[in-house]
Amino acid sequence: MLDNGIVDINADGFLDIYTVNHTALSSLLLGNGQGTFRDIYEYWGLHHQEEFPGLEDSLVEPEIKNESGLYIFWKERQIHIKFVSSKKSAQSVSGQITLHSPVKIKSNFNCEASIESNLLSPGIKKTHIRFEFDTEQSKGRLVIQPDMAAAPVSFHIESQTPLPYIRIGRYQLNPSSHHFVLRLKDRHGTAWSDWNRDGLIDLAISNGGFRGKTHQFSLYNNNEIFVNLGKKFNQVSDLIQMKKTPRRFFLNKFPKCLY
Repeated sequence: MLDNGIVDINADGFLDIYTVNHTALSSLLLGNGQGTFRDIYEYWGLHHQEEFPGLEDSLVEPEIKNESGLYIFWKERQIHIKFVSSKKSAQSVSGQITLHSPVKIKSNFNCEASIESNLLSPGIKKTHIRFEFDTEQSKGRLVIQPDMAAAPVSFHIESQTPLPYIRIGRYQLNPSSHHFVLRLKDRHGTAWSDWNRDGLIDLAISNGGFRGKTHQFSLYNNNEIFVNLGKKFNQVSDLIQMKKTPRRFFLNKFPKCLY
């Protein structure tokens, strides 16, 4: 846990708690005034990616009941792609992953994988990973560790794999196409205020600076603004356009970055 906010989120007179936790799963805890709390994070619209709620990094993997599918999820800052099949198939399950970060393949069980990377600018690599699972086997797994966990991860799954077969995050949601992008937030801090003067506390979240390379990821790393609707937060970051703008200065000849 990196930061937390202690405020009355639902205006019931009792203090509540919201934690931010870098790229990992957070908590939104409603207090009842008697010293106990109920976690409502799942229901209040604070997921890292609206298209794929439940994408956040976790210490445990989703429950998979041996139902055939290609399961994609984050666990311990690593991307796991797990292949499960109830029967052998001649059709391949393959695709390509692209991300702007150095990458290590930590494990590839019943899966062929190859990496190709090129340097875009000092310190920024674009990495392509081609993978293909052995569909003669009932199970396979590819585990990838990006250097920057919050860098967007682009997937292209070959079209012979049906979309209902692709299951993303702990809710095992299906993408709308064979090309999709997964984005975790690197949430660092919170600020709370009733910005629209409706009597409900709204939320601003500051995100990390990609190790001083904010300008390289400016499309994906802006801070976030959420308006409290009473039983849910609504993200309005795109309307407000609260962008990060790096400013360089030098101290003892070493470059620093302010946000």
